[in-house]
Amino acid sequence: MRHVVSNKIVGHVIQLQLLQNFIHKQKMHHGLLFVGPKNVGKMTIARAFAHKIITGDCVEKWDVMQKNDTDTMIIQPLQEEKKGKIICKDIGIEQILIARKTFALAADECAKFMIIDDADRMTVSAQNALLKTLEEPSRNGFIILVAHREDQLLDTIRSRCFTVHFNMVFPDDMKKICDDEQLIEDAQGRPGYLFRMQNDDVFHESVKYARDQLRALYKMSIYERMKLAQMLSSKDSDYIHTFFSVWIYRIWKTAHKTQKLHLLRVADKIEHTLRVMYKTNVNKQMILEDLLIHIV
Repeated sequence: MRHVVSNKIVGHVIQLQLLQNFIHKQKMHHGLLFVGPKNVGKMTIARAFAHKIITGDCVEKWDVMQKNDTDTMIIQPLQEEKKGKIICKDIGIEQILIARKTFALAADECAKFMIIDDADRMTVSAQNALLKTLEEPSRNGFIILVAHREDQLLDTIRSRCFTVHFNMVFPDDMKKICDDEQLIEDAQGRPGYLFRMQNDDVFHESVKYARDQLRALYKMSIYERMKLAQMLSSKDSDYIHTFFSVWIYRIWKTAHKTQKLHLLRVADKIEHTLRVMYKTNVNKQMILEDLLIHIV
């Protein structure tokens, strides 16, 4: 049974008010950096904000955009299929150079936006190519970088952007768009997860599986942990991130509820492992085996 998803943006009241102030004052930075956890609504808000500026909409009502304006261009990591897996590539300099040419054209309406999703996945050369546009912005041209890891962006990029930080959405806000408490719990404060679970059964099952595996972890034998690591290593980075985000969220929540603060070190170790996998070409199975065998 599907649950109705509201077209209203949920949570982030302070961030929306800040952006609304930009609209009312009709004066804003040409470079914005939206930073925060994955799937909390950064990209959704970026698209809605661009629409408001482009159309001159000053009403304090924020809706999820179903389609982009012609003056909004979206840059995202390219995907390719290898051996049956979808591989997400970094944003290269070629993408940015092509985008810059389009961005330089006159706007159809009163403003033009370039939104770069997963901006922290730009290569260094791509960031340097973008830097010139940030340094010499056109009067009606605006760039929004949507990133999960601010530290992956060059200091010169960050210094030329106004940064807006986003956090997890409170459960009470999530209840405004969903009445299923288990779904809200599994969403971990991420509206994007909630939407995907409501509309993608495979994703929903993967979240439930991660939750069940965490519950069973402390009774697992070494062999069972190694089998789990083997299974996870065969998955793509999105699946692995989703799986362990469930663990990190639940471990962190349990640590604060029970005051068993050693659990925070466990969550930190998982986050560190994900960072190493993200930044290097390590053997995924070996590093996951090490994590699962030594996690306590």
